[in-house]
Order: sequence, then structure tokens, then C-alpha cells
Amino acid sequence: MDILGQSSLLVGVTGFSLGFSVLARNVKNKLFIAFAVFTTLVSFWGLLFFMEKIWPGGSFYRWHLFFGIWLTPAALALIRVMVRIRDQFSRRLLDGAILLALLLTVGLLFRYDAQPWVADLLNAFPLLVMLQLVELMWIDRRIRRGFKRLPKLPTVGFGRRNLIYIGGLLALSLSTMDHFPSLGIVLPSFGNFLLVAYLFFVSQAITQQRL
Repeated sequence: MDILGQSSLLVGVTGFSLGFSVLARNVKNKLFIAFAVFTTLVSFWGLLFFMEKIWPGGSFYRWHLFFGIWLTPAALALIRVMVRIRDQFSRRLLDGAILLALLLTVGLLFRYDAQPWVADLLNAFPLLVMLQLVELMWIDRRIRRGFKRLPKLPTVGFGRRNLIYIGGLLALSLSTMDHFPSLGIVLPSFGNFLLVAYLFFVSQAITQQRL
């Protein structure tokens, strides 16, 4: 088994551990619930890819794609709960992601993912999360300059939220490089290792308020 499969197992185990450890602190906290849902999806996404490596040719990879589809809406929902910014762009982006996830799920059910354009759409779906992160960085810049005010303080410390944004952009960029080999150098295992570290970083940020 290559390092990509091994690192996928690490992602799966870590996702379950972090999700349940955070949820155990307060099962009624919306932020903790959103994080647990997201990490559970990440866990299934990683474990099913690992199982595909062990038993290739089965349905594991298709289930891997299914959980990968719903990672994008879950990530956008987590970001909205964590940062507490309620702008129209963020709301419409989440609604569009849910609608697109439903359409992609139907397409996956009827095996339209065999079409090149559908496969490319599946691979590019996480770019919506990157778009949301860039938009939030732009909002923070406007807030610092006094052009925008927040009705409520964010859950995570305002001064260092860029650490979460930049870390998310790096983790997403490296995690998708194995799906776009035409872009150049492929470093998928780096993305999985960075994703594990990033999830731990976020879990500490939302439970211990270390930011």
C-alpha cells in the first residue's frame, strides 16, 4: 500500500477521535455539533479510500466520493457557525453547495461520474470552501479598516482568525492535488498529514479558546 492509503487511514482515525472528543464536552453546543459532523464525514471519507486500497474494485470508492461530496456543505456550515458572520454571499454559497451536493449525489447514484465533466465537477467542488475562506479574509480586512462592523463578536479570536483561513486553504490545496495531476506536482499525502494537524488545531481553537 502506498503512503496515500496509509495517510487516509490516519485521517479516518483522527477524524473520529477529534469529533467525539469535542462533542463529549457539550452535546448541545452548535459549534461542537457542527465540528463533530464535519470530522465524521472526513473520517468516513478517509477510511473508505483506505478500504478501497485494500479491496480495490468494490463500492468503497463510490462511497468515498459520496462522503467527499457532502464534505463541502458541512465545511461551509461549520465555518458559518464558527465565525458567526451572516452575510448574503455566505448564505447563498451554502445554499448553492447543498443544491449542488444533491445533484452530484443523484449523478453518483446513476453513475454519471463516469462522464469527464461530472468527475471534474466532483473534484472541483471543494473550491467553494476556498472561495468562502478568501471572502472571510476580505471581510476581516474591511473590519480592521473600519469599513464593516460585526453585530456580535466571533467565537474564535478576531486577531488571529487568519491562521484558520490560511491553514484551511493550504490543507484544501494539497488534499486536492492528487485529483488534478495535470496541474503539475502531485503531493496528496502531504495534504492528508496537513489535514490531520489542521483538524487538531481547529479542535483546540474551539474548545480551549487558545487563539
